Amino acid sequence: MDFTFSEDAELIRQTVHEFVRRDLLPQEPKFLNAKTSSERQEIARNATEKIREMGLYSAGVPEEFGGGGLGPIETCLIAEELSYTIIPVEWGDFTPILYECSETQKKDYLLPVVSGEKNYALAFRELEPFSAPEQMKTTAQPEGENYRLNGIKELSRDEFDFCLVFARTPEGVTCFLLNPNTPGCEIQTEFEPARLILTDCL
Repeated sequence: MDFTFSEDAELIRQTVHEFVRRDLLPQEPKFLNAKTSSERQEIARNATEKIREMGLYSAGVPEEFGGGGLGPIETCLIAEELSYTIIPVEWGDFTPILYECSETQKKDYLLPVVSGEKNYALAFRELEPFSAPEQMKTTAQPEGENYRLNGIKELSRDEFDFCLVFARTPEGVTCFLLNPNTPGCEIQTEFEPARLILTDCL
């Protein structure tokens, strides 16, 4: 059995390998010594922009959604090489939950994420750890065609265009698309990680 990579896969691996060592590793002292999260985020944004210029942003997203259509081996190689730096680089490796959006939601959320026009935060963790869905404290109660959300979540990032909120409904845990300017939604960035406060958010 042959475990060697294809020429294309090896080329991708080598390209990202050189990028990390040439552009990112020299930036790590500056990243570590940054006095504010804004400074660190600026370094990370610059790294992400370079990935976009290299044509590797959203490389693993299916072509039907505007991505590069790379397979699991190539995307794993990209992730492995990027793991050699402490600088968080976004390269379009996002949750496939967005693939399940409605056609309207795909236009408003999925496609802009694939192109890099928008980014999102995950709101899954809570202040008190839980090991089973029924232990999740954030709730979503049906109200007409909508849901009313209440609870406190920890955010995966503090700068985003929308977030994916996981909450417990009467039927089980569901993921909700939420815009940060929705009434009843408050972002508290003074905490690490940032918190999402939901108070009768409809």
